[in-house]
Amino acid sequence: MAVSVGIDVSKNTCSIAILHKDGTCTGSVFPNTSEGAEEFQVFLKERGVSKETPLVLESTGRYHLLFAMTLKDAHFHGVKVINPILTKKYQKSSIRKIKTDTVDAKVLAQMGKMEKLASFDVDKDGLLQKKRITLLKKLEHIHQQLGASLREFRESSATLKLDEKEPEGMCFILESIEREMKALQTKIIENENTSLSHELAKVKGISKQNAAIMSFFFAKREFASRDQITAFAGLDLTVRESGTSIHGRRKLSKRGDPFLRKKIFQSAWGVAMHNPVYKTYYQKKRAEGHHYYTCLIAVSRKLLRHILYLKKQMLLQTSV
Repeated sequence: MAVSVGIDVSKNTCSIAILHKDGTCTGSVFPNTSEGAEEFQVFLKERGVSKETPLVLESTGRYHLLFAMTLKDAHFHGVKVINPILTKKYQKSSIRKIKTDTVDAKVLAQMGKMEKLASFDVDKDGLLQKKRITLLKKLEHIHQQLGASLREFRESSATLKLDEKEPEGMCFILESIEREMKALQTKIIENENTSLSHELAKVKGISKQNAAIMSFFFAKREFASRDQITAFAGLDLTVRESGTSIHGRRKLSKRGDPFLRKKIFQSAWGVAMHNPVYKTYYQKKRAEGHHYYTCLIAVSRKLLRHILYLKKQMLLQTSV
């Protein structure tokens, strides 16, 4: 009887290890293609693996998505996609330092048996929304770099009186990127049709785009406390102390997605300038002598507490 299945994913293949109740393993390798995923399902059925058996994969960029999505669509409810850091911790605990695809698959199967792992709950609409947000993040970065280079060119030409025409191609590229960014922003807003997104958009100072992006990251996740949601956004402080010898300066951990953090800061600035409640809070912190950046961090945390409050209110409404 199978108790867990480990799937070590690479670009071209997926190594499989089925862990049985008696401690033995059955292994195989399948191509990381649609046909390979279908063959894998037949392989599982032939060996009596139930729909509830944990099927554990590492998150490997896009390479794990084909098998994970195919298995989920086939109603395998035990699909688990985990952070590779967890696997490394398990591997370090082993005396024998061996790393192969087969061994990695066995480690994943052991984790599926021993650990309580979260289920893979990504659907195709959510995956597409994530791709839109990732593409917007990259376009914003490119636009910022090209814009800075063009401004530097203009300033240098004016200061040094250089007889050089402004590169028309650069301006055309920037305009094209701006059009694509606006189109992506519209799609992101239209497809993030959640209660949290609508409630955040009602807050004066938060744009619809930022409300949709923050909702994407926060709506489906559960947070037990404000410390958890602050840590998820990377706005918690790191502490480095050792007796009386080390007293380092406390800094933001900056864990999590930097694009989410950017949108939180943009929203914090917006509410600090246009929302009476947050503006009063920001001015109070400034009056206490804090740097404006420190004040914005405080406003960002206050905004995260409001998001946590909205999520709890929505949960209460659905439970009634």
